[in-house]
Amino acid sequence: MCTNILIFLFIYFKNMQEKEIWNYNLKIHYLWTFISSIMFLEPIVSLYYLNNWLTLNSIVFLTALYSFFIFLFELPTSSIGDTLGRTFTMRASVLSTLTGIILYLIWPTMLGFGIAIVFKWLGTALWSGTGHSKLQEDLEAAQKNQDFGKIIWRLIWLEQIGQLITPVVIYFVLKYFVLDGYSILAGLDVIIFSLAVFFVFKFKELDSYQKNIWKTFKENLNIQIQTLQKAFKYFWWSKTLKMFLLVMITWNSLNYISTILLPNFVKSWFENYLSSYVVWFVILFGIAGNFLCWKIAKFINWKKLLVLSIFLNSLLYILAYYFYNDGFIFVSLAVLISFVMWIYIPTRNHIFMELSNIQQKASLRSIFLLITRFFEFSILFLFSLFYVRDNLLILGIYLFIWFIISIVFYKKSI
Repeated sequence: MCTNILIFLFIYFKNMQEKEIWNYNLKIHYLWTFISSIMFLEPIVSLYYLNNWLTLNSIVFLTALYSFFIFLFELPTSSIGDTLGRTFTMRASVLSTLTGIILYLIWPTMLGFGIAIVFKWLGTALWSGTGHSKLQEDLEAAQKNQDFGKIIWRLIWLEQIGQLITPVVIYFVLKYFVLDGYSILAGLDVIIFSLAVFFVFKFKELDSYQKNIWKTFKENLNIQIQTLQKAFKYFWWSKTLKMFLLVMITWNSLNYISTILLPNFVKSWFENYLSSYVVWFVILFGIAGNFLCWKIAKFINWKKLLVLSIFLNSLLYILAYYFYNDGFIFVSLAVLISFVMWIYIPTRNHIFMELSNIQQKASLRSIFLLITRFFEFSILFLFSLFYVRDNLLILGIYLFIWFIISIVFYKKSI
């Protein structure tokens, strides 16, 4: 099956027309999104940590470390895409991420994981905002701005379809290669992501950025500072954006349950390879949530949907606290959290694009992510010190507070 998929992708790439840069880049976006989503170790990375003798609190600490480094790199890397060009930034991003993936394979220790995280999140920080901004600029060049939301939905759909392939491979590898299963999955990640890197290097840059690539470091630094100043000034004078920022602070906290889900599942005396079923249901319900959010938004507006999704996640986290020791119910609640989260994420992205009517979108988004990541790594560092079950209740109450704030945002933005 994998061979057939790869053959199809190469035929698709070979037949791509290069007459219109925006159309060519759009097809690359599709290919990159699909291939990069087929990651075998990433969905069960917490079990990989557990298999290398890390405790559950250490796993939460590593997750916090992820957030800390993206916080550290966010602003220094954000305006690179706005000055040196989207394509240059995206290439640097995937090379850094690939380095981190290789380190996961060859250095499976606490120190090795920590260094790998630095490279992976440098890659994430470089990509943050740049990918969507690249897509939006390609569509603007073709005067197809109105298609942005529809294409984002297609990209998310492709990403989730690609993710559905991973549980099948995880199941067979962990069942039949018990001792070396995780190393095999890490090696497969290196191979698949290398293919994704190949397609990113096929992106074409718009003419408006070609002249910036060879500027001196000092000139680029001045441009980056000016870009950040413009983005921050735009943010500072927009009351609606500042209120929306308060709502966005919640979203990074929604992934906490994915950190502890599989270790808790295995702790309940389930075999490691059965975790593939959990991954599959989480992805499947995520696809359903992503699909339904666009349907629901036709009947209620996006801002109401945002408020509703935060409330539902707050309720589900509180229930997860009460049913933490019941393996089946806990997994079911985690699947429902994934469902609601994938209603929340496209909704949040849609509202952000509506509110950010500015050229420096990557820098503006990075300002948002800088602040939200600060809250995220602060919370996760604290969570790594306390009992995991208690953290679920704290997080449920925390989300309920931001649910109240989201109601204020909705009323202020009407």
